Amino acid sequence: MNTQPKRIKYIALQDWDKHHAFPSIKHFRKLLQSASRNGLDKIVRKVGGLIVIKEDEFFEWVEQQPYECFEDRKKMAKVRPKRINTKSNKEEDQSTG
Repeated sequence: MNTQPKRIKYIALQDWDKHHAFPSIKHFRKLLQSASRNGLDKIVRKVGGLIVIKEDEFFEWVEQQPYECFEDRKKMAKVRPKRINTKSNKEEDQSTG
């Protein structure tokens, strides 16, 4: 009977986009800034100067995140920034009004 432990697959952060489209490396780095608060510190390791991610555990972590996080992001994407009244905008408004 062969009872070998499950082998963990690590992916280097710099190669993440070669394996998965989500999240982007830029977004992953942003998540890593608060790794101790969001739980990613249990999934990510630093070996020398190389950051590696436990692939299966990362997607388990994603599944544990509240759905509202993703919904809020969709809502925020629809929000347009307010117009900032600069000097040139004020001059345009006065000339048309």
